[in-house]
Amino acid sequence: MSIGEKGEKLYQKGYNCAEAVARVSHQENLVNLSKDCLKATSVFGGGIANCGEICGALSGGLVVLSAKYGRMTTDKKNDDLYQKAVKLMRDFEEKNGTIYCIRTQKNFLLKEKARAFEKKLTCGQRVKIILEKLEKIMEK
Repeated sequence: MSIGEKGEKLYQKGYNCAEAVARVSHQENLVNLSKDCLKATSVFGGGIANCGEICGALSGGLVVLSAKYGRMTTDKKNDDLYQKAVKLMRDFEEKNGTIYCIRTQKNFLLKEKARAFEKKLTCGQRVKIILEKLEKIMEK
């Protein structure tokens, strides 16, 4: 089973998109995340607390990249992290059509913001895409 399929399966078991990305990334040793960090991804589901903002799968992927490549002191620059993050966001946007959850879903708290265009991918498929892209980005 691929890393993406594992994430899709966790999503189907009830974890939100961000949680599934973070948990599988941790389980597959892409990054070592503490329990607190794993729990911190819970708020990103549904485009941040079901508000339809940036896709939770993408947010979870950005948490994983930041945990792996982020800095602890100001003497290190974030250039490598930012480059990887931009690549992940652009690749995801190209595949998904948008980085915003609300533009692809219909059942949100902020329905008045929703645009009427068809959902291209399921949330589980988005989790799969992010995990597969993370695996490639983090190999380098």
